[in-house]
Amino acid sequence: AFWCAQHLGELNLPDSLYLIESCAFSNCHNITKINLGEGIRRIESDAFMACYALKEITLPDSVIYIGEDTFTSCYDLEKVTLSASIDEIPYGAFSNCVSLTELPLGNYTKIGSEAFGECRSLNDIRIPEGVISIGRGAFAYCRSLEKVYIPETVVEIGHEVFYNCAPDLTIYGIENSYAQQYAEENNI
Repeated sequence: AFWCAQHLGELNLPDSLYLIESCAFSNCHNITKINLGEGIRRIESDAFMACYALKEITLPDSVIYIGEDTFTSCYDLEKVTLSASIDEIPYGAFSNCVSLTELPLGNYTKIGSEAFGECRSLNDIRIPEGVISIGRGAFAYCRSLEKVYIPETVVEIGHEVFYNCAPDLTIYGIENSYAQQYAEENNI
């Protein structure tokens, strides 16, 4: 709909809007602020991909779904507030958000593959309590990542989740938990 619309600076989406389609605002490099209406339920894949100037996004509690690569390559994105209704951060959702400094909190149970890949400003993260699964390469190339706190609820960690992170990466978790087993198996 607005793909590559360079004149957009701030979006004020109405409460009557319930769906943002795939690629609707992707490559709108000058969007700095997005006010999502309270009626938004779904944000499809790539909807805000490469909105370079976007600094912060709050997803209202009405949002139940975000698609793959929704906010990928939003270089200036520093803060994300997720809807309490989202149960999964999908593949690549925040990949290459190089200014993101902390993991968004929420009630999600799954972090998808490459969800936060190449988020170079992440250095100390806490996986939220309730997360069960962390997908392949979820934090790969997060070169500043030195400390990861993994709760006891995590029972699955994919291949190369922490590939090419800081060389002195340390995983913190509960003794005899899956996090400890994963750290030992991967020499972390």
